[in-house]
Amino acid sequence: MGSNAHTVRAGRGVAASLVFLAMLVAAFALWTAIPLTWIYIASKVSHTQFPSGGPYAVVAGGILVSVLIDAWLIGRLNTLYVRITGTNRLHPIR
Repeated sequence: MGSNAHTVRAGRGVAASLVFLAMLVAAFALWTAIPLTWIYIASKVSHTQFPSGGPYAVVAGGILVSVLIDAWLIGRLNTLYVRITGTNRLHPIR
């Protein structure tokens, strides 16, 4: 019975680590991959080096929607992390 509990704890630790890694990647994407991807898309939409407002609107709208989706995803991952680890409170800073 003791080895089964150890296996469950180890499995939870691995699952928590994977969820944490996914949260880290999603948070990093907020500041790197999302803006760069939308700038790249807008550069393909534009037919000139001096575009009008269209490509700028594509970048702004795309970043806004993508960030909202990514923030929602991070929140869902955090809920999953709390469920896996059983922790949901902050410790006081001393």
